Amino acid sequence: MNYNSINLVKTHLINYPCPLNINFLWNYGFLLGIIFFIQILTGVFLASRYSPEISYAYYSIQHILRELWSGWCFRYMHATGASLVFFLTYLHILRGLNYSYLYLPLSWISGLIIFALFIVTAFIGYVLPWGQMSYWGATVITNLLSGIPSLVIWLCGGYTVSDPTIKRFFVLHFILPFVALCIVFIHIFFLHLHGSTNPLGYDTALKIPFYPNLLSLDVKGFNNILILFLIQSIFGVIPLSHPDNAIVVNTYVTPLQIVPEWYFLPFYAMLKTIPSKNAGLVIVIASLQLLFLLAEQRNLTTIIQFKMVFILTGGVLMLLSDLHFNTLFFDPTFAGDPILYQHLFWFFGHPEVYILILPAFGVISHVISTNYCRSLFGNQSMILAMGCIAVLGSVVWVHHMYTTGLEVDTRAFFTSTTILISIPTGTKVFNWLCTYMSSNFGITHSSSLLCLLFICTFTFGGTTGVILGNGAIDIALHDTYYVIAHFHFVLSIGAIIALFTCVSFFQESFFGKTLRENTLIVLWSILFFIGVILTFLPMHFLGFNVMPRRIPDYPDALNGWNMICSIGSTMTLFGLLIFK
Repeated sequence: MNYNSINLVKTHLINYPCPLNINFLWNYGFLLGIIFFIQILTGVFLASRYSPEISYAYYSIQHILRELWSGWCFRYMHATGASLVFFLTYLHILRGLNYSYLYLPLSWISGLIIFALFIVTAFIGYVLPWGQMSYWGATVITNLLSGIPSLVIWLCGGYTVSDPTIKRFFVLHFILPFVALCIVFIHIFFLHLHGSTNPLGYDTALKIPFYPNLLSLDVKGFNNILILFLIQSIFGVIPLSHPDNAIVVNTYVTPLQIVPEWYFLPFYAMLKTIPSKNAGLVIVIASLQLLFLLAEQRNLTTIIQFKMVFILTGGVLMLLSDLHFNTLFFDPTFAGDPILYQHLFWFFGHPEVYILILPAFGVISHVISTNYCRSLFGNQSMILAMGCIAVLGSVVWVHHMYTTGLEVDTRAFFTSTTILISIPTGTKVFNWLCTYMSSNFGITHSSSLLCLLFICTFTFGGTTGVILGNGAIDIALHDTYYVIAHFHFVLSIGAIIALFTCVSFFQESFFGKTLRENTLIVLWSILFFIGVILTFLPMHFLGFNVMPRRIPDYPDALNGWNMICSIGSTMTLFGLLIFK
């Protein structure tokens, strides 16, 4: 057993391989662990002399400060340690965001759980001195939870902050640090399981042992933080404390302003900005949940999704506020701006197209490369094209709003950026076709035919998209059947064909057997493609005849094109039944 313990220490603390180019930013985790351990030691001492009753809580703190030998030192070290824990935690999270540490999801999520426990523990500990600011801060936060009465009763022992509250807070404040300590060990285990990241953001074979190289770097950082810790504990505690917290609780006197500790200010700002307490609580929880969701941000699709979906969330919250809380964000009668909602919606709505189609690009590239046993032509340019599509696709949302009275310069800018997207998409189509042509136009599998159909429909839809991207032309074609045809060619049909391509190519891997024979899929592909062409190609002509979408009736002169669309949709439906 002793040998195993020594071997464990050697593996994780002495011989643990670390990247050679790690710098001082990797000290924050080590320093945070040291300060957290000091917090536990000082907290145990303070807990042994603290009385968790409303009649004695405040005076027990004063007794520790004034009567116990070195009691003031432990009290001020504990107060300073709380600030340093959050200071180092915020730096540690910032370093993780900057250097892609979130790509290690187990380490990232376990670290965020520790952060959440720090927040709860710090808030509960802030209440225990039982000063004016502590009491009213606890009252405000517990009132936020009033939408869940059972939670308030469990937490406070009633509907108000009282004697059972401080007893329960004391127990939680004593237990939660040890829970966090257990998760710290889990966090370190996951870190050593995957290996430490480095400033370059990718794995490297240049590794050095943790001891003595990086340990000496950690010791230097510890010396610096220890000096700061002692100076702050002895000379700087009072400036970080609110003077009202030196006054015993008086439930009949409300402070002029309730201000939390500095490390709670981001959450306090969210709560203060939102007029509804329930909405404010939702925003605070969502802000923490966002950090957990970032662990899944591993490719262009998720990057676009996480950057844009919160803009739409803001728009929806503003709209709900207009409907239920009498705010006036979008009401033009009271100087609201209804066009603002269109901006918020389309800022998400257009990148959503790429959220759906970028995975289809990956499927097509993989199938073509595998079926013809060769790398894609221009492989590096394909990667660059994907990045350009993700960036440009996020800044062209206004081409959905050309008819809202935009300035000429604005329309010219978004026309240019929209047309620019044709360059990386054209690059991808060109590379796919070059790879396909290098095989002497051979169709080795039904998935190869489906890839070719995807290229055809996507190219056709992309060409019409360039036309619609022109601000002058879109004025006439806006909200007509031309837009419907473009959208379905470039996205809906493209995504469906990519999905069936995936099923055709991976069916044996997914299901362990062949669900559909190759010849049957080829027959369906041809029938489906003809049906799609007959359905959506005539819509372009209907759009040029300015037939609007969502119309219950249309002139008899347009009956022929509409009849062809109906025949094509029936053929498409029949093809889907064959595939099923």
